Amino acid sequence: MFPKISAVKKTATALLSGIWPKAIAAVIIPFAFLLILLNVTALLEGVFVTPNIILFLRIALLFALVFLGFPLFLGVIRFFWGISAGSQLNLSEVFYYYNSKQNIVNSLNFTVVLLGRLSVEFIVAIIPSVVLEYISNSAGTLFQDSTAPIWLSNVWIFAVILRVLAIVFIIFVSLKYYLAPFLFVSGNNLNCLEILEKSRAISKYSISYFWLLFLGLLGWILLSIFVVPLIFTLPYFLMCYVVHSRYSVVFYNQKIKKD
Repeated sequence: MFPKISAVKKTATALLSGIWPKAIAAVIIPFAFLLILLNVTALLEGVFVTPNIILFLRIALLFALVFLGFPLFLGVIRFFWGISAGSQLNLSEVFYYYNSKQNIVNSLNFTVVLLGRLSVEFIVAIIPSVVLEYISNSAGTLFQDSTAPIWLSNVWIFAVILRVLAIVFIIFVSLKYYLAPFLFVSGNNLNCLEILEKSRAISKYSISYFWLLFLGLLGWILLSIFVVPLIFTLPYFLMCYVVHSRYSVVFYNQKIKKD
């Protein structure tokens, strides 16, 4: 039986007991990295106002967020995973995926494979609505020598519907990989593709409990948006994620053994 959401939350609270300052410091690091990148980019855009240079700066920002920021995020997950495993890790563990060439390569491979998979699925899902939107906006060009069909004026409605369905589909597909960061940092000697497939397999049994966990934390999430700064609540959210992920892996392994 999968542990109750209350058990996940109580375990997360117990694990963070006495180490809140270090946990908060761990999440401040990626926040600081993000703020520095955004401010430097904004400063450079203010200096170089040429559209081409601004486009280049924003592309560079995106690459920095993905290929420098995501390994940092993985390091934060590793930090909380270490605490859940009984190891009091130093804050330097946040930079674990920068401390050797092999770690850098592994984290970048995982980043590229995960985001590449999500990007392909996003493109496939969004294409139908993009095609309909193009047809709707190009009616005059497509039928310049004849009268456009009356039904063509309503195509934009179907484009909007397909766009909404595509977004919902992408969210649900993305959630199939929600365990992938945990599986990567926990070091199960799996390659990147195996991690994604393992995440998909486990999520079939755990995704409903993840939704329940989200609902159970919704009050804290709203509090973080409107009242309490996120840096004070994010350690709790991440620890709940790690504890839930550990339970999910154990539950899946037990399920496989019984079957």
